[in-house]
This record gives sequence, structure tokens and C-alpha cells, in this order.
Amino acid sequence: MKNNQIVKLIKFLFLFILVMPLSAHLQAQNKPLVTDVFFAGGTLLIENPRLSNAELLSLAPNSQLLNANLSKYRVSSSIYGYSSTQGATSFSAQIGLNPFKSEVKKSVSPLLRIGFTMGPVNFVNEYLSYTDLFPYDTLISQRTGEKIFLDSMAGSQMNVNQRGNQISLNIALIYQTDLERRISVYSGMELGAGLTFNNTTQITKSEYFMGPSSYSFYYSGNSNFQWENFNNKNGYSVQAGIPIGFNLRLSKQKPLLKQAILYFEFTPGIAFYHIPELKTISNFTYQTQAGLRFRI
Repeated sequence: MKNNQIVKLIKFLFLFILVMPLSAHLQAQNKPLVTDVFFAGGTLLIENPRLSNAELLSLAPNSQLLNANLSKYRVSSSIYGYSSTQGATSFSAQIGLNPFKSEVKKSVSPLLRIGFTMGPVNFVNEYLSYTDLFPYDTLISQRTGEKIFLDSMAGSQMNVNQRGNQISLNIALIYQTDLERRISVYSGMELGAGLTFNNTTQITKSEYFMGPSSYSFYYSGNSNFQWENFNNKNGYSVQAGIPIGFNLRLSKQKPLLKQAILYFEFTPGIAFYHIPELKTISNFTYQTQAGLRFRI
């Protein structure tokens, strides 16, 4: 699916979710359609899948580092490489809609939340390495005549990382306990679709040597550091998650603060990222957000 088709799809979804609650609002009893405004920042942690050397090469076909002999390299001990929270922040702006009829129980009330989320994201984060051992010297004990072998080791580490930016339209149906209380909780289901852009693949390679010296074991790292950057095509993403959070009212009496609510949210989920040079990959995601909610 081409990017312009994805843009048209997002526009259609956006219009649909606006028209749907508006039509339901016509049947409601003088209730405001928009009830809340949300602003939040957070982090996005992605579980990156393990890829073969051939799949990594598809991200950067002209890479001299990946086209070299990689037969000695092995994937790092962890099956998955996790993208760090650094460089994986997110920002969201959303509105809360109340298109539901007034007879819904107030103790647990539903809310339709719609908005945009944007920020950087890591799609691929693969570590390869190898280590070679070889004899360096032999010591002979003057007391026992025992031979003591001193070994050295040399190795190399390579990291293949694809990252970019994404903007997505998110729709969530959440059920929340009574907001008139100081603390309330909520949960539900969230869906999202968006575009990824400014995607790049960076490849870094470093070499190291460890061996004995006259007095101690010494280490020499990054003796031959190399890196490459390659631009990639734009893609798209689809996400689904379960938001779990709680609200904290700032005040129940002061007029300026009684409409403001702090909220914290944790959303485990799954995302499907279409990478044109590779394939559509699935990732487990763990997103945390903290923000401010204003009741209208």
C-alpha cells in the first residue's frame, strides 16, 4: 500500500470517528460532545525481532560492512534487542468524547478518546559479535616448572539499527470509575494507524583486543571504529493496545484546579510496522504516558 493511500485512509478514519459520535450526540440529552482534552508525554519501548544477515542486508544493500564476510559473527546472547527509552519519547494530544446516552451508569462511565501521537521509534536493533582466543605467551614456574599459558582475545561488535519518526491516529474506548473522586482508574482498548518517515539505517562496527602486559591484563577498544548511514523509504504502522491508568484530581474545591486531572497510563500492546525494504514486522510494545487532563 502506497503512502498516499495510507494518508487517505487515515483521513477517512478521522472523519468517520468524528461523524460517528456526532450522530450519536443528536440522540443524547443536551450533553456536551467534547468533555475532555488530554496532553501527555511518555516513552515507547519496542521488542525488536531477530533478523537474519540477509534481512539486515536488505535494509542497506550497498553497505560495505554488511557485505563483508560475517560468518564469524553471531547474534548477541539476548534473543531480542530492546530499543532504549532514550530517543523513543512520544507526545500525544487527544480529546475525550461522550456520545453515549445519559442512562449509562455513572459509577463506570465510558469515554471515546481520539487524538494523535508522534515521536521517534526504533524498528530494528540487532547486535552481532565474535571473539577469538589465541596464545600470547607461556610462563614457566621456577618453583614447580609448571607451564602457565597466557591467552589473548580479539573480537568485533556490530550494531544494525533502523530508526525513524512516526505519527499515528489513535482511537480508544475506555471505561473509567467516578471522576468526582480524588483518585479514579480506567482501562479499555486502543487502536492506531499512522505513517513512519525519515527512516534511516545506521551500521556501526568496532574492534577490540585484550591481552597481558608486563604488569596486568590490558584492554584496547575501538581500535578500528567504522560507521555507515543509509536512508530508507517511508512506511506505515498499525497498533493495538490495552491502556491501563489512573487519574488524580488536583482539587475538589478550587475553581481553577477542580477541572484539571493528572493521569498516568501504561499500555502494553502489539504493533505492525511495514518496512518497504524488508517486510511487515510485528513488535510487542510497552508505552508509558504521564500527562494533564482538562475537563470541559
